This record gives sequence, structure tokens and C-alpha cells, in this order.
Amino acid sequence: MNSKDLGTGGAPWALASAAAGSADAVVAEKLSRLAAVLDELAAVDVSLVSDAALVEATVEAERLALRTAGAVTDRLIVEASDRDLPRALGFRDVRNFMGQGLHIGDPAARHRVI
Repeated sequence: MNSKDLGTGGAPWALASAAAGSADAVVAEKLSRLAAVLDELAAVDVSLVSDAALVEATVEAERLALRTAGAVTDRLIVEASDRDLPRALGFRDVRNFMGQGLHIGDPAARHRVI
């Protein structure tokens, strides 16, 4: 596998073929549920939401986005780094993996946070 093999949406190969009950399958199922809820939320007509609810929903959505980054994505990046997967995938280092492979803006800053 190299950097060009990284998936962009949909079910990733290893997760899509995970054996039932495995840790891979648990992660795949949780990510699938998260994606489904995001799709449902994206389909809601927010033009009908009150001003107060819209502000509250915006604050909550941003809080959840930051929580997702911190609780999920950052943990996965750290684990990938600990396993030296960025280099195995052909990236120079974890920051290059984050910027080029994951399309994270300002990977150096994000790396410092992690």
C-alpha cells in the first residue's frame, strides 16, 4: 500500500472486510453509525429552525466536531504514528501523512496539539 491507496469516503477496504466481532469490525460499525447520523443531520431543512435553536445547534455542532477530532481522529493518528504507518505508506513523516494523506490543513499545528 502507498499514499495513493488511501481511501476518500465510503467504507475503507480493511474496515469493509473486517471479521465480525473483531476490533476492526467494531470501529467499522461505529464509523458507519456516525456517518449515517451525519447524513441524516445534513438532510434536515435548517431554514425552518428558529434563530435561537440555530445558534445553539451551530455551537453544539462545532463542539462535536472538535470532540470528534480530539477523541477519535487524533487518537487514530497517534496510533498510526506509533506503528510507523505514515512511513510504511510512503509519507516522509506523520505531518506529511496528515497534510498530504488526510488533507488536514496546517498539519504542523495539528501535530503540536496532538
